[in-house]
Amino acid sequence: PFIDLDQMPPALRWPQRPEAIVLPYRKGMPEAWEISWQRLRSILAERAPHIRLAEPLQGSGVPHRDLLTQLGRFRYFLTLSATEGFGLVPLEAMAMGAVVVGYDGFGGRHYMRPGDNCLVAPHPQIESVAELLIDAMHDSERAAAIAASGQSTASQYGYAAFRQAWIEEFRAAGLR
Repeated sequence: PFIDLDQMPPALRWPQRPEAIVLPYRKGMPEAWEISWQRLRSILAERAPHIRLAEPLQGSGVPHRDLLTQLGRFRYFLTLSATEGFGLVPLEAMAMGAVVVGYDGFGGRHYMRPGDNCLVAPHPQIESVAELLIDAMHDSERAAAIAASGQSTASQYGYAAFRQAWIEEFRAAGLR
């Protein structure tokens, strides 16, 4: 999998993005997502009522450029997908400068380094996700560093790297 780094729309700079608003991403098994969503909302209402959750961004039916533009408007991107094949949208969120918070979706473990380029926990650890989100919002400087590390990680997943990896695979298999 790769992301098209050359087609990314411009994103807001970190200081221009709202400080206490999270962009949730609604994708995956609807029942599992809803259980995590409701529990997270409950935890935040009790422990961090200043954190606002934007209307969840749908995992389908949104034109890709519009999706990327939304990702570039928020500091925090919340993914509650229990499983992903790779987790392309969280990687795109990193590329657009957002801190990815939520579940690693199993597939995201390929590029996600918790505490370095994202703030994730395995499903179903929603209490851990809530804690990560609250902590990030209380330490904007650390969150900005994680977002920058995420952008660096995402830059390694463009088409050129993808193409080169496949060429190396074919060479290793003796194909030309």
